[in-house]
Amino acid sequence: MDSWFNFQDYLKISYQDLKQILTDKALSKFGDSLVNFTYSIAKSMVLRMPTGEKVPDKTLCSALRATTLRKQVPSHAKMGTLGDVVEAFIAFMWITERLSLQQIVEILVDNLRHRDLSDRKKESRAARDAYLSLLNISLKILKELPIQMTKDITEK
Repeated sequence: MDSWFNFQDYLKISYQDLKQILTDKALSKFGDSLVNFTYSIAKSMVLRMPTGEKVPDKTLCSALRATTLRKQVPSHAKMGTLGDVVEAFIAFMWITERLSLQQIVEILVDNLRHRDLSDRKKESRAARDAYLSLLNISLKILKELPIQMTKDITEK
């Protein structure tokens, strides 16, 4: 993991269940920065030139809808809320050292590497697929390294 510091040691976070993680506004705000930063790194690596990107909620929402994690959020939740859920979840995975920054970037790069990023629609689909892969890998890791929760969210 990112061993030069243990970010979790500096934070006072404690969650009883996944719903608390997914609805933590501070965690989703932090996750927003983390998602944009890691996507910018990944896209820069693929394009071989620096770029700064903001990942739209629509992209994150689309990826979330294709995972079992979607069942943890009310069906009437709006796109912005669903984007926040993804951001909070990715932030949780990094803060708790279940995924490193390097792993997050590598997953994104692996999914963007052979895709057309020159067109907005095509890039949106590629980014959606990259985040779907990141979420699915994260859910698998969470199942292998579970946190103490009241129910198992990794089961369908």
